[in-house]
Amino acid sequence: MTRLTSTLLPRGIALAFLIGILYGCCVRSTAVAQDVGPTSLQLAYALDVARTAVNEASLGARVVDVRLIYEASRYHGRDDLTRLRWLRRHSACTNPLGDCNRDGTVDARDDAAALRRPGNAGWTRHLRWDDARPRNLRGPWDPERWERLRRIAMVLVLRDEPTGVCGVPVWTWGRASAFDARPGIVRIDCGAYNLGGATPQAVERARRRREQRALARVVSVR
Repeated sequence: MTRLTSTLLPRGIALAFLIGILYGCCVRSTAVAQDVGPTSLQLAYALDVARTAVNEASLGARVVDVRLIYEASRYHGRDDLTRLRWLRRHSACTNPLGDCNRDGTVDARDDAAALRRPGNAGWTRHLRWDDARPRNLRGPWDPERWERLRRIAMVLVLRDEPTGVCGVPVWTWGRASAFDARPGIVRIDCGAYNLGGATPQAVERARRRREQRALARVVSVR
């Protein structure tokens, strides 16, 4: 009995030690996985996408408006940093770090320039990643809608996939009148507040892909 006990005891200790190591590793791995969230860059990019959508369509912005802004910004870079930089240049007055008056600096004069502009830039540039009422907003505030819009933007950024919102890759957006002086841009009705703007080449490629898919379906039926 004593011999058996002396034989099993070291094995039991070793097994318990091994189980403890495995359990600790699993617990730590699970904790790390639970702690992983959006990076500061992803948060900044999603916030700017949501801000810009609200700047364009006000608090009446819908999912499709957020998708359009994200899709256009995504066209201009392979990574979030490049896309964010493009968006801040394109919609400089919508972001508190944007050079709204285009003088090469970012200071209080940009806020004043945003206030002078027609539209929503005077207050949308102060939207934050919370439900606080933005500075300079004079109308009613809808924190629930703002939360929904920024969450949608966050999902799009984390997925990092084309949304297909316009059926064609778009690289800009605007009202119909904004495209009058830009004849090289094909206007695409995406169902959003703004029209999407695509290159003729992108439209042609999309048309060919549709034809190829249609032909493939016909062949498969045969």
